[in-house]
Amino acid sequence: MKPTGLKMLLAGGGALSSGVLAQTSGDLTVLAMNVAGLPEILQNNDVPGDKTTNSRTIGSYFAKFNYDIIHVQENKNQNKKNHHNRRSLVGPDVRMSHQLLPSPLTLLSMVVYDLYSVLRILHVWNGVDDKDIHASRALIQHVIVSTMNSISIIILKNPIHHPCDFNYHAYIYETDNHPYRTATSGGVPFGSGLNTLSNHDWVDFERVKWSQCSNASGADCLTPKGFTFMRVRLAEGVWVDVYNLHTDAGTETDDLAARNSNLHQVADYISANSAGNAVLNGLADVWVQLERGGVVPTVETICSNPSTTNYCETVDKAFYRGGPVLGLEATYFSYESSRFLQPDGNVLSDHNPITANFTWSVSASLRQSDFSGGPHGTWFSDLPALAGKSRPKAAALTFRGGNRVDAVGLTLADGTVLSHGGAGGTAATLALGASEFWTAAKVCWGQKDGRTRIFSILATTSAGRTLASGAQTSDCATHTAPAGWQIVGFLGRAGDEVDRLAFAYAPQ
Repeated sequence: MKPTGLKMLLAGGGALSSGVLAQTSGDLTVLAMNVAGLPEILQNNDVPGDKTTNSRTIGSYFAKFNYDIIHVQENKNQNKKNHHNRRSLVGPDVRMSHQLLPSPLTLLSMVVYDLYSVLRILHVWNGVDDKDIHASRALIQHVIVSTMNSISIIILKNPIHHPCDFNYHAYIYETDNHPYRTATSGGVPFGSGLNTLSNHDWVDFERVKWSQCSNASGADCLTPKGFTFMRVRLAEGVWVDVYNLHTDAGTETDDLAARNSNLHQVADYISANSAGNAVLNGLADVWVQLERGGVVPTVETICSNPSTTNYCETVDKAFYRGGPVLGLEATYFSYESSRFLQPDGNVLSDHNPITANFTWSVSASLRQSDFSGGPHGTWFSDLPALAGKSRPKAAALTFRGGNRVDAVGLTLADGTVLSHGGAGGTAATLALGASEFWTAAKVCWGQKDGRTRIFSILATTSAGRTLASGAQTSDCATHTAPAGWQIVGFLGRAGDEVDRLAFAYAPQ
């Protein structure tokens, strides 16, 4: 399937805030690629040609082929010692990741290409080459399956072993036309080398620096390496969490300790910020599924660069899994080598770019609305609690507020209490009848002490009764369950007050 035109397929939205069932399925094409990092005088990345010219060429290809989500991460080739000893990194990392990473996460995909700074959603392994593919797969699955509670799609790129910067991302942006792009964070020593280009908007974007680094095998501490996080909106009410990360490199004891600390850190972040976006019990390797008929190979078939076949295997991977509100199916996989070449036929990156296409569909039993509010407070989601229930129903609503909304909550018919926010404000409660459903919520937001917070909420039931809290502003949105559906829970961010809100829907 060609990636062009997919933007149009997704334009209609995917779930529900007007009371009319919106588009419930679509396509998504993702790409990941390594792009040029340090200036030529410091590092050449083993790719012929001028880095500035190559970066502009890459940007023009991004625009031409119109991938929905592209992660770029700046890369530097590791030294020969690291190449030679890569296999030794796999064993300790696998054992440590199994012990250190908490349960479940959430993510969705993009296309992967290795330029010198490719994008990675989850770059979870370091120091493994094509000879270590099978051990790498085991490591990745240990890390992701044990770490994430809501992953839709994960694009994994080959590890980066040296400090990166944004010295060339600006040239990619010059010739690319994706409407949504992360602002580059600067060159060495200020930038992390992680950027995302997308046809879809996002919220909650954050750059997080590793709390531990090591210079034992290189200059990993020279730049603020770490990871980025964003919640990407594929369509109305269809969201996926996307992580792009760059772990510590090297084979020395301090390198291994730093890398395991990196995995601890991102795992903790995932547990806190991605709970509920999809329940992850296992992962499917798109390449194994589509190119090898679901059979994991026991003998490596190493890829050339550029690769002339999809049958060979590389360490760059795309793993995916649907969740309780979003189903995903991989329909296409390819090494995009032939699309990313210089005019003279030379490669533009030291890795084959990877692309995958997915079809998505919303659940018939549990969905969500879009978000209102700001990126502050702590993430919460009722989706995990609701996913295990058969036809949940709100029996009572309770809001706390004054000048703003301090807390939102509801009690389900089975007695389950769902509540988020602080203890301030005045409480107001509305008990629903046996055949009465919560069908709409009007939410208003505004600024308080430099933060965007929820200032008011107005709930309306199928019987026309209402419950309100807070003080209304001029910035408001109404989230209405589609016909035959009801509001049964919340997603968002909160602290002592509520900062962001979305609503969980279930059939009446």
